[in-house]
Amino acid sequence: MPVTEVLARGFVFEVDTGVPATPTWVAVGGINSWSHSPQANDANTTTFDDEGRMSHMKASRGDQFTISGLYQEDPADGSRDPGQEAVEAWADEIGPASRKPFRITSPGGVVKTFSATAAVTSGGGGNDDPTAWSAAVTVDGAITTV
Repeated sequence: MPVTEVLARGFVFEVDTGVPATPTWVAVGGINSWSHSPQANDANTTTFDDEGRMSHMKASRGDQFTISGLYQEDPADGSRDPGQEAVEAWADEIGPASRKPFRITSPGGVVKTFSATAAVTSGGGGNDDPTAWSAAVTVDGAITTV
């Protein structure tokens, strides 16, 4: 079967609200855009022998995923999208509790799982705009791909 393009909307983003031995994956709703930002730190290895040309090597790598969309709430009772609510609670954590498992599943079933921290931005908009919601999910360590 030939490979083909996939739509960004086919990816699923989930946070683990369970305990390490028993994960409980909760999908984050309301997402309409996402991006992946690889990060790297270089070590300067320039010596006099390089005759003024810079030399470097990768010293460390990292990743950040940004998921953005629309704030979701039931207008009848104020209940929130469970995934958005879970990410907001996660973003308030400090210390070791601020690291939680997160996973991203592609339309073809490729699953990327990793430990991460989160920061959430929500609210805002104009007269005719829906309220925005977004989370920056910063990977802690390596990503496991299955």
